[in-house]
Amino acid sequence: MLENSEREELNEEVRGRFGVLPSFFQTAKEAPGLTAQLWSFAKGAYLDLPLPSLFKERLFVYLSRFCEVRYCVVRHCGFLIGHGRPAGDKNAPLTSVEDALKLLKRPYPDAQALKQSINLLENLKEPLRSMPEADTELESALFNCASEIFLSPHSSEGFRYTLRKALGGKNFEYLMGYLAFIQTAHFWTLTHPELEYEEDVEALMRNHESLRKRLLEDPEAQRCEVGSKLHDELTLLRREKVEYDKLKETQRELIKTINARDEFLSIASHELRTPLSTLLMQNELLRLELQDGLDVEGIRSYLDKNEDLLLRMSNQLDQMLDIAKASSGCIELEKSKVFLGKVAKNAVDRLEMDIKKHTGTPAKLVVEKEVVGLWDESRIDQVITNLLTNAIKYGEGKPIEVKVTCEGQEALCVVKDQGRGIPSEKMMLIFDKFERAIDKNEVSGLGLGLYIANRIVIAHEGRIEVESELGKGSTFIIRLPMERCEEVS
Repeated sequence: MLENSEREELNEEVRGRFGVLPSFFQTAKEAPGLTAQLWSFAKGAYLDLPLPSLFKERLFVYLSRFCEVRYCVVRHCGFLIGHGRPAGDKNAPLTSVEDALKLLKRPYPDAQALKQSINLLENLKEPLRSMPEADTELESALFNCASEIFLSPHSSEGFRYTLRKALGGKNFEYLMGYLAFIQTAHFWTLTHPELEYEEDVEALMRNHESLRKRLLEDPEAQRCEVGSKLHDELTLLRREKVEYDKLKETQRELIKTINARDEFLSIASHELRTPLSTLLMQNELLRLELQDGLDVEGIRSYLDKNEDLLLRMSNQLDQMLDIAKASSGCIELEKSKVFLGKVAKNAVDRLEMDIKKHTGTPAKLVVEKEVVGLWDESRIDQVITNLLTNAIKYGEGKPIEVKVTCEGQEALCVVKDQGRGIPSEKMMLIFDKFERAIDKNEVSGLGLGLYIANRIVIAHEGRIEVESELGKGSTFIIRLPMERCEEVS
């Protein structure tokens, strides 16, 4: 806390610099130490700032026009004219009342004026070595850009760039520090409306009515407050726009999901109805045949066909269950030590008849290295089986190859066909729900296999990659973290 003697010392120091004692430094009597801090800030960012004193004081007056509380513009106009010292500099040139009025009447720059100011400053061949003379086009350009930064700092990036280029890095930072002090001074006067004009500036305004009217009734006085309100409104509008865009995106996703659900229900209904209808027809045929004395082998043939249909329906129902688990990220894994080559061989052997039927030749299986990992064997089998099934569907009767190997710390199972390939626009979509590489009317199925396969591999902390070229086929690569990789004996 400042003692009386310390307060007097501070007052004398302030008076010694300005030639008068501004009431600005007589506020905050309940926290006198804060006054000393304000004075320290004033010295560092205003009085002792290495910019020309007249330039600083003129800018202070110009920017203070935009403050609702008139103390700063009145006090600093007084300094400018000679009631006290401009920027605390006893050697600074003084300004006439007429020139001060000219500065106070300078119109706020419109878009055209700002554009001209920017062009003028950006066309400078090198940064200014000193601040421009008073009441010049160059000073006006600097003031215009500074006022935009001062009143709209959130949207002033272009003006900051222009000023930095025109002034050089050091003087630009000096100027920004000065604007920060002026902002502080304005805020202080707004929060201390009890501030009174000093007698010297009261006398100045009594003696110059036109000056008094301009100082106290400046139409630009509300601009700072209006600019702040406008910024708040714009910020609110931007937030509302962001929220609106998010809602629109959510709506699009919901519509897409609903459409996909409807398509899924339609496909699922068809896929289940077809084997069910066939099953009912088979039972009806069996009943008729039994009436005619069907033998045991005939009955076994019907039962085998019905079993195949039931298995098909069971697999489809399993897929529907898997889609629910995959969508919620709840695929359960029962991990154990698994030999990837063995899993691949089992899947190839199980589909051998189907592969031969479509391609005329068995799938080529190459186990380059025996890879061991901690995986869910049945789930990995499900993934490989799905890729093989797709190779049969889309392979156009051409040979299918399966390879097991490793790269680095990853196990690889590669399934390759030589079919029609995948269109480039579909490459990023084939792992989505209900997506197919070709038109849904050309092949049967729910369009869930690759989605589920991908989710299973992701649950193992792996990934599936795809390479494809139209007319030359597709290669799917399953990559899984592994425990070890051994040469095949």
